[in-house]
Amino acid sequence: MKKKDEIKQYTIRNIINYRKLDWSISDEFLYLTDVPEIFEPFEMKPHYFAYGIINSGSITIEVDYQKFLIDERSLLIYRPDQNVKVTKIEAGTKGMFVLFTKKFMDYLFESFFSIAPNSFLKNKFGSKVFLSQEDHSKMNIVCTYTGFFTCFGGRQ
Repeated sequence: MKKKDEIKQYTIRNIINYRKLDWSISDEFLYLTDVPEIFEPFEMKPHYFAYGIINSGSITIEVDYQKFLIDERSLLIYRPDQNVKVTKIEAGTKGMFVLFTKKFMDYLFESFFSIAPNSFLKNKFGSKVFLSQEDHSKMNIVCTYTGFFTCFGGRQ
């Protein structure tokens, strides 16, 4: 286990650069519809919120030193200042992920965090949520809509 001060603070721009993604919309928001097989081999502390689903394949990830296998029955969630390390991405994994900063949400919804104290973005929810097939289908729609809205319908 690394000392807390040795763990790198990580931004959305860091992800874009490290994974060589073609993304110029915002450094405060990232919508991934392809799961890149290139990932950071080190532990990091995100400066953003993230959630997403897998449609096929899997990701093995550690969040606050708990190991999770994220597959098509899971919703992955992690938050700023948690310790995160991706340990494996199965070749050909498909899914959708939304990453955004508090600054981005404040910009879109000035009072979002004051009106949603019980949302999944708070730490009272775990980092893996088991989904039924019906719930997975609904989350697939939500992730698609969220990415579309924020890329094309939201302010930049």
